[in-house]
Amino acid sequence: MTSPSRSPDADPVPVILLTGFLGAGKTTLLNDELSGALPDTLVIVNEFGEVGLDHHLVEAAADTVELLENGCACCSSLGDLASTLVHIGSRRRLGALKSVRRIVVETSGIADPAPLAATLCTPLMREAGFALDAIITVADALYGATHLDDRPEARRQVAMADALILTKTDIAAPEAVGTLEAAIRRLNSAAPILRKTTGAPLLGKAIGRAARRESAAPDAALHQHGHHQHIATTTLRRSEPVPWTAFADWLSAVVSLRGDAILRVKGLVNCRETDRPVLIQGVHHWLDAPRVLGHGPGAPETGLTFITSGDGPTDFGPSLECALAGARQLRN
Repeated sequence: MTSPSRSPDADPVPVILLTGFLGAGKTTLLNDELSGALPDTLVIVNEFGEVGLDHHLVEAAADTVELLENGCACCSSLGDLASTLVHIGSRRRLGALKSVRRIVVETSGIADPAPLAATLCTPLMREAGFALDAIITVADALYGATHLDDRPEARRQVAMADALILTKTDIAAPEAVGTLEAAIRRLNSAAPILRKTTGAPLLGKAIGRAARRESAAPDAALHQHGHHQHIATTTLRRSEPVPWTAFADWLSAVVSLRGDAILRVKGLVNCRETDRPVLIQGVHHWLDAPRVLGHGPGAPETGLTFITSGDGPTDFGPSLECALAGARQLRN
């Protein structure tokens, strides 16, 4: 990992993954937002099947979104997503695109967000000028709890979310909404949950809530371990500043050796080399470039959350302490 003290030439364009199981209402949510709540937003639609329809629905908001390929960029593979973003980056540098403040990638309803998020953490994406900003998951209050019971893709979408939006809460029974929220909390104990009502813009608010969660000091509740159907969440917390090199070497080794089981790692690090919080995030074997935040508390506690699948590791603390102890011995 590179040093967190290195400043990029320009801030990367934030990329939001909008995910959620089939029928959750992602496209409807987008159209509500693009009518004015999220200006200067470019949408990439990742559809499943030979005949794509979602991009025609998003096209209704063409006055506030730059659409590629006759109205969309339909990504059928990770390579397509990467090449689409590289193309967008080239067009931005050449001045061929109007202002783009953010990009929203609407995933297929059966998509596992982990590979898509990993693609956004690669050096190629950094060089193209993009960075994963947040994963927003949409859940259907009518059938969401059933999907979480039956579908591993739905569970991963919820577990990896920085914020969640519940749709159809106005037509679902209160007991169904409560059951869904309880199921979500078993998978993801910390992400804010917002309830969508008809016509009310909410995606922008969810993105803002995710950003505020990043810049805040780690929540004590994050230290709890959550387990649900082969997905586990655990957070390391440390009050003392850590030496960046030792920490970065340790984290790089963890994702290199255990990345297959790490759905996501994300958090803030209090390191000795800066008095600002350092944002860390990665997916599987990929780690995004560390970013020193220009806001938030100076020297917060370190709080690093791991979301793991299968029989993946859940106790990362001893190896971190071992790495930091080795660094202290070398320094002395």
